[in-house]
Amino acid sequence: MARAVSASIGGAVRYTVMSDGAAINPLFQLLSFTIRNEVNRIGKALLVFRAGDMPNATIPESEESTFLPGKSVSIAAGYGDDEEVLFEGVVVSHSVRVLGANDTTLEVECRHYAVQTTQSRFNRVFNDKTDSDIIATLLGAYSQIDASVASTSAVHPEVVQHCSTDWDFITSRADANGLVIITDGKAVRVARPDVSGAPTVRVTYGIDLLEFHGELNAAGQQDQVSALGWDPATQSTVETQSASPTLNDQGDIDQQKLAAAIANTGETIFNATSDQATLQAWADAKVLRLGLSRIRGTCKFNGDAGVVLGGLLELEGLGSRFNGNAYVGAVEHTLDETGWYTTVQLGLDSDDITQLPAVTVPPAFGFVPGVHGLCIGVVSKLDADPSNEYRIQVELPMYDKSNQLIWARLAQGWASDGFGLFHMPEVGDEVVLGFLGGDPAHAIVLGSLYSSKRKPAYEITAENAIRAITTRSGIVIELDEENKVVTVKTPSGNSIELNDKDKAMRLIDMNQNKIEMGSSGVVIESASSLTINAKTDVSINAGTALKATAKTSLEIGAANVEAKADMALTLKGNAKAEVSAAGQTVLRGAMVMIN
Repeated sequence: MARAVSASIGGAVRYTVMSDGAAINPLFQLLSFTIRNEVNRIGKALLVFRAGDMPNATIPESEESTFLPGKSVSIAAGYGDDEEVLFEGVVVSHSVRVLGANDTTLEVECRHYAVQTTQSRFNRVFNDKTDSDIIATLLGAYSQIDASVASTSAVHPEVVQHCSTDWDFITSRADANGLVIITDGKAVRVARPDVSGAPTVRVTYGIDLLEFHGELNAAGQQDQVSALGWDPATQSTVETQSASPTLNDQGDIDQQKLAAAIANTGETIFNATSDQATLQAWADAKVLRLGLSRIRGTCKFNGDAGVVLGGLLELEGLGSRFNGNAYVGAVEHTLDETGWYTTVQLGLDSDDITQLPAVTVPPAFGFVPGVHGLCIGVVSKLDADPSNEYRIQVELPMYDKSNQLIWARLAQGWASDGFGLFHMPEVGDEVVLGFLGGDPAHAIVLGSLYSSKRKPAYEITAENAIRAITTRSGIVIELDEENKVVTVKTPSGNSIELNDKDKAMRLIDMNQNKIEMGSSGVVIESASSLTINAKTDVSINAGTALKATAKTSLEIGAANVEAKADMALTLKGNAKAEVSAAGQTVLRGAMVMIN
């Protein structure tokens, strides 16, 4: 059974502050401390000391090295002879505040050792790792942290950490798997929420409860979450449904009743992944986080070091709506002249870390006010890039009219050294621009846009059968999907046609000369004369008959002419026939018949 808060109070409040493992100088007069440890957040502490020696115009407390940034600090508190450590970390800020005569303070701000993980943003790629592998790898790089990470099952082919701190990236991976992060001393535990263990401390209204604010909220509650992904291999969606989460036993209205109270019928979340295990873990994590946010609030009582962050706190005497085991989302200890008090935050915020604005960097990394989204431009010039980087000049119509021109690189489907696609827009074309890193000074022309004013060469149809390239002068390359025809033509009438529908290939020029190849053979038509020249031999072979005809005359000339027939040879003239030679003439045969 949980111990009552009042049972821990015995004797005067005592505390100990240590720097680098040694108790601080007794001359340091502590006015107050505030310690806050929170789930998924880095623990912090603020120490306030009386300081300053005005007559001697010095502040010795600040001049000592006790609380220089980087020093290790631990804070313990308790009653009588008992003390427990409430915080361990490092000094991150050392400040002096003078409010008036003899009213000077030294303020020391500390963070848990995990603060190291928040100091720089990184870009990394992780291949074939689980989220728990990634978290363990990142935390393992910090020598002052002792990390323990609960195992996750889904193996990701590729995970990218983009311009984020290790802490934010680790927390995002924990959020996606329904894990929470607890900082305690030098330890960082990444684990599943402890919702079914035994509470360590009991607080009772009318006995030891000093302040309480509780809220049972149905807004945003869902009893089911669907995670939807896309599988490119099957060209279909992948969907998973969340399982019912195990939640802490508090109150008499469960998550399902809260969701039904305002007819919340479920939520769908989307991601590009097709991995079923990843989507399942994500959906389960979402509905678990919502369940842990169903009852939120704060509970204040006399200081007690026994409350466990990420554990359970037993509440009594607050009625059936709030009695039970509350999930401890944060623990805050304050000590000042009035005493030592502990305030517990009940439940978790429903938002993941990725919904916080500081997790991602601003566009252009804050170098200049950045651009969100895309922008419309109009091409104004194609040549004379002053940087010789093959950029084009684009007018931005929405910008100040005194100067609307920028130089932008042009995205191509294929751009290699000395080869690739060369396809430039026309001056006056409407284009869409993106910006590298969101920096408006580094524009990329992503493509051109049609409109009712600047129409395409073809009408858009439901069949979508035509693909084409049409140039300004009228040169056309057309692909007809319906008839399976490829046509290349010039405005003067020269064309090449590859036609599967007619089972033919056609070559036609502007003079109506034509070559056609089809199922019945090859036809060559000349609008006037036809000349065939060869530097060496010309061979003509026919599988059956070879026929040469002319309407006027047929001339065959060569140094030697030989006509040979394997069976019969007939030379015939309907009007006249003549065989003559300037030299010898020979007629020879087994039998020669003349007339």
